[in-house]
Parts: sequence; structure tokens; C-alpha cells
Amino acid sequence: MKNFKLLLAAAVVFGAGSAFTTAKVKTAEQVYVDVDGIRTPIEQADGKCELGGPYCQYTLDGDTPVPRDSNSHFESN
Repeated sequence: MKNFKLLLAAAVVFGAGSAFTTAKVKTAEQVYVDVDGIRTPIEQADGKCELGGPYCQYTLDGDTPVPRDSNSHFESN
């Protein structure tokens, strides 16, 4: 019984420690573009920003897009 308690305590400590090491560190806000109406991280988008339009790049505040630029739009390759 004592071994079981020690094993259980070790599992709890290990689990709590793992929760902090796997938490994603937010170093910068993710930048998105709209590709054919689909919100896509800019790193995964195949295309570029062109002049004309409300904005090309944006971040998100919850589900609300926050423009990072103006007078441009995204053109897929």
C-alpha cells in the first residue's frame, strides 16, 4: 500500500510538472490572411499581399480580425 501511495504521489508531481513544460509560450501574435475565404496562418499561405482592398494581414482578438495593414489584399499563387 505504501508503494502505491508513493507511485501515485510521483505521478501527480510528474503530471503537474508536465503541464508547465508543455504549455505553449506565446512569443508573438499569429498573423493570418484570408485564402479563398479561409483564415490561414501566413506561413502556410501560398501567395502575397497586393495593393487595393481593406487589409491583407491580421491578427485575432478572440474571433475578431484586427488588421495589421491597410490598402492591400491577399492574392493566391
